[in-house]
Amino acid sequence: MTKKAKHLFLIIVILFLVACDGTSTTTPTPAVTESASVGECTFDIEIHEVPDPSPGDKVYLFPNLDNSFGLTFQWQADPPILLGDDPFSPFLIVPNDAHQISVELVAINDEGCRGEDSLVINVAVPVVAEAETSTAVESEPTSTATTAEVALEATAVSTNTPAPTPEPTMTPTTMPTPTVQPVTTVTPEVTAVPRPQYSAPVITQLEFLPGGAVVVAWAWDGELTPTQNFAVRFWSEADDRPEARYSITWTKDFHYQFNVDNTDFPKGTYLLNVAVMEGPSDGVHYAIVESENKSVFVEAIPPTAPVPVGP
Repeated sequence: MTKKAKHLFLIIVILFLVACDGTSTTTPTPAVTESASVGECTFDIEIHEVPDPSPGDKVYLFPNLDNSFGLTFQWQADPPILLGDDPFSPFLIVPNDAHQISVELVAINDEGCRGEDSLVINVAVPVVAEAETSTAVESEPTSTATTAEVALEATAVSTNTPAPTPEPTMTPTTMPTPTVQPVTTVTPEVTAVPRPQYSAPVITQLEFLPGGAVVVAWAWDGELTPTQNFAVRFWSEADDRPEARYSITWTKDFHYQFNVDNTDFPKGTYLLNVAVMEGPSDGVHYAIVESENKSVFVEAIPPTAPVPVGP
């Protein structure tokens, strides 16, 4: 091998060794995963305030929600006096011996999240004013009874002839009539306790479902009499005539569902409310209270096609 070839070979070996020393193998460091604590899934919910009821009143409970779809409600009361089959709006009858009623609500949605609230209802116990009974004062009759005074009229006696002595004349003194003071009796006054005024119905659910179904639910803290009903009224926002607010139905329930299409209800915005009506639907009747108007937009819904009849 020539010197030139040896020199070239040594240069190649030196370059190869330098390249090997400069290359270092780096071991990757595994990433550290921090353990994050997962908090409980909650949401806010509030029980509708209840005015102070009196013993014997029927009180409805419901949450302040615009939409209760997908929620499950669990109610508890102390004392345990909840009644009714409606889980959204149960009711209770205030007992005579209760001064306060505690109510708790737990709501759970489809994802398992919880909402909780509690409410204390103060019972308006009737207050009777203490009777102010005055002491009957009887004046002891003071009678002045004076013994009859006997007036003796003396007659002069002559020294010569004795005159007969007249019989004494008795002049009775009139007995005074005793004066008796009348007995005064004060009748106890009873302070009247004003009963709470019922508010208007509150619409708690209003949904427009695909296909034209309208679902509405409401709550009311009153109690319908045999001559009263709820009226669900539905009319076009563009029609301001009072007679346009015709009723879809009269019912004693707290929810209702009806269907709309563009045959009777053209596409547009409509208003809906719930009223408490007095009197029969086919006779003279009037609204006692009514809820706020809620708006519903009716989409373009073709009328339902008639079912074909076979040959």
